[in-house]
Amino acid sequence: MTFTTISHATGISTDNLLKAWKNAGLYEGKSPGPTGTLPADKVAPFLEWIGAPKTRRKDGPATQAAATLLAEFRAGQHQNGHIEAVKPRTVTPAQPKPVQHRTRTAKQPEIQPITPEPVKRRFVWPELSAYMLDIVYLSTIATAVYGLWFTLREMGVAFAVPYCLISWHALRMAKNPESRSTAQVGIAAVVVLEVLTFFVHLVLFNLRTVQAAKAGVLPFEYSFYGSLEMPFVIACILAGLFSAAGIYAVSVTFLGTSEKHALAEKAKRDAEQSAAHVTELRAALEDAAKQWAIASGQNHFDTEKAGTLAERYYAILKQTAAHGG
Repeated sequence: MTFTTISHATGISTDNLLKAWKNAGLYEGKSPGPTGTLPADKVAPFLEWIGAPKTRRKDGPATQAAATLLAEFRAGQHQNGHIEAVKPRTVTPAQPKPVQHRTRTAKQPEIQPITPEPVKRRFVWPELSAYMLDIVYLSTIATAVYGLWFTLREMGVAFAVPYCLISWHALRMAKNPESRSTAQVGIAAVVVLEVLTFFVHLVLFNLRTVQAAKAGVLPFEYSFYGSLEMPFVIACILAGLFSAAGIYAVSVTFLGTSEKHALAEKAKRDAEQSAAHVTELRAALEDAAKQWAIASGQNHFDTEKAGTLAERYYAILKQTAAHGG
């Protein structure tokens, strides 16, 4: 054990330890020095002298540290041959101060929000051209129903129910391109029903024409003893035209749907034929390429080259068909 070891443990400087060594009466003419090894028989008395409280002196950290060191020495530590453990000193590198980079930000112009102006929606009249014939036919049905109620009351209503259902079903079939044969049966039913409702229309028109003739509205003279022949003829014409309008509406609807269906079927067949022609042409081009390869002296058929030529001619054919029809 050395003075340096005791100084590290107790916090007393080596000079003070040398003085204490002399004061304790352990000095024998030669000082061991700060790093010199102390005699083993004098270490314990020296630590006891340091650890003993002096006059007017209380136990302090140095006294307690000396007592602890004495206990360790007596336990066998710090003897000759024992290597003092040197506690490594951890040096914490100074952390560099962070450098604050000042970035100048350009002042962005304030963007004013753009409020879109409300779009004024204009009223668009519905397309009535597709429903004109429907309106014509429905008006004839409504007139017939009114005439049946006016003339036959409850029995007229009983007849009006199947009449309306059959007429409406026939109109729907006339618009269905998939039911051409069934739609023809529906048109026949419409003709029969309109012939029957002709008499209902005749009753109503005849009643109104006679009333108009008596009121002097019609362009001919009529008196109480006059003839009813002319108003009846006018009523027949109007009733006939009214019933014919219903038949015309359903028939034209059926024919228009049939024409559209026929055009769609024709376009489908033309597309299938064009695809078949293209397939045939491609096969012919591949065969021509094969024959050309054989005629040029090659002993094998270059499938990749022939396929490339066929694809090229196929693309040219598609462009020609698209532009020329």
